[in-house]
Amino acid sequence: MHTTKLSCEVLESFVGDVRPVWVESTKELGKGKIKWSYEGDAVEVRSFRGAGHGSFEYGILLTFVKEGEVKITVNCDGEELSCRVISRKRRD
Repeated sequence: MHTTKLSCEVLESFVGDVRPVWVESTKELGKGKIKWSYEGDAVEVRSFRGAGHGSFEYGILLTFVKEGEVKITVNCDGEELSCRVISRKRRD
């Protein structure tokens, strides 16, 4: 049985932080079959693709820009997964 999930179900961090979220799967994932979307404006989302160690094809980077909540959703080979993201005010 194949298992596909996101690296987290809930992700909390603070304004100014950058955190990754990625798809974990026991099966080979086809390039171009992963579509990310999000609802909310507390984070900025960008892909993180590159060559070599430190890059991941199936993930995104979240930059926490203001307090609030965001729902991150990924459609992966027809399966929909989501993660709740909570952005907190930076501690002094």
